[in-house]
Amino acid sequence: YINEETIQSVKRIFSLDFFVTNDKNKYKQQAIIELENNEYAFNSDIQESLQNIYFKSFVQDIIACAFEKSKEYDQTRPLTLFKKYSRRDVCRLLNWSKDESSTIYGYKSKHGTCPIFVTYHKKDVEAHLAYGDEFLSPDLFRWFTRPRLTFESKEVIEILNAKESDLHLHLFVKKDGGEGFDFYYLGQTTLDETSAKEETMPDKNNQEVSVVTANMVLEQSVQYDIYHYLVEE
Repeated sequence: YINEETIQSVKRIFSLDFFVTNDKNKYKQQAIIELENNEYAFNSDIQESLQNIYFKSFVQDIIACAFEKSKEYDQTRPLTLFKKYSRRDVCRLLNWSKDESSTIYGYKSKHGTCPIFVTYHKKDVEAHLAYGDEFLSPDLFRWFTRPRLTFESKEVIEILNAKESDLHLHLFVKKDGGEGFDFYYLGQTTLDETSAKEETMPDKNNQEVSVVTANMVLEQSVQYDIYHYLVEE
């Protein structure tokens, strides 16, 4: 899978433009330099290090390992069904210009895409964070927006009109908060606009506030073992 957006995304990784300040400080300097005619080269430090046979063998080993690992993934699309990804992985693979993983509070629309992240079993959380997201079947998911939103809210309108605006909704789910940072990718979804409702849920002061719910139809039923793993307590 490759297009011009992907090429530019790879360039942002090597130039560090994709990363936030803390990561830039960690990596110190960009790995590549841009030459003429859309050609690139490693920076001088890396080129010098590659003269060392041991360092070069490590780099070659990483590349060989990456090629082998890539065989487990669908090469025709950015994301592979039922594989696990972090929020940062998703920003990168959907070709976002920056790593915005720290500001994706459940979901975020950007560059014609809207990844939606759900922790299925919300243990030991306050009531105002216990959204009622749930599977209704292996190919149907009931989804909650953030609280205090209505049909008139900008982000709700955007998501409800996803089909017309060609906004691609991607659903990611993990079983509970103890699973770390990675979510199962369950594919693109189509919003069932007829199922959208304005409901209420308690806020941190136990006052009822508005929330919008809707059913999402998955492009493919969730794999049997993953589905039962996610839904079972």
